[in-house]
Amino acid sequence: MVRVLMVVLLCLLFVAKALSQTPEEVHKRQNPCLYNDKAKEFNFWLGNWDVFVKDKKVGENLIETGSNGCVLVENWSNLAGGTGKSLNVYDGKEGVWKQFYVGSQGGVLLFSGGLEGNVMRLRGETKGPKGEKIDNILEFHKLEDGSVRQKWDQSSDGGKTWTTVWDSIYRKKA
Repeated sequence: MVRVLMVVLLCLLFVAKALSQTPEEVHKRQNPCLYNDKAKEFNFWLGNWDVFVKDKKVGENLIETGSNGCVLVENWSNLAGGTGKSLNVYDGKEGVWKQFYVGSQGGVLLFSGGLEGNVMRLRGETKGPKGEKIDNILEFHKLEDGSVRQKWDQSSDGGKTWTTVWDSIYRKKA
C-alpha cells in the first residue's frame, strides 16, 4: 500500500511539474535548435542562390531549414543537369557541425567541423580511384556583401600539399 501511494505521489509531482511550465518553456524543450546559437552558426548559407565560378554561372542552390531549425537542407543543381543534396546538422553532443552530401552520380561525402571566425570549415576523408586516402577541407566563407564563397581543397599526401577542386561564389537570387 505504501508503495502504491509513493508511485501516485511521484506521478502527481511529475504532472504538477509539467503543468507548471510556461508555454515558452515547453516550446524551448520541444524545439531546442531554435534557441541554440550554435545550431544557427551556419544560417548565413540559407537562401536561394545562383552559384558562380570565375564569374560564370554554373548552377543554383537552395538552402532551407528543416526539423524546426535543427538541419540545413542543400538542394544543388548544376547547369549540366547534375544534382545533389546535403544535410547539415550541429551535433550538440560532439560539439561539431556535420554534413552528409549525396550527388546524382552516387558519390557520398561526410564532413565535420565548425565555425572559425566567418568561415565554416568542415573536414572529411574520401578514397581516391586506387583506394588511397584523400583529405578534404570544405569551407564556406561569409562575405561582407552577403554572398558566400565555397572552397573545397584536397590532399593525397597527408596534408603536405593541397589542390583546390572547387571555388565558387554564391549570390542571392533577386
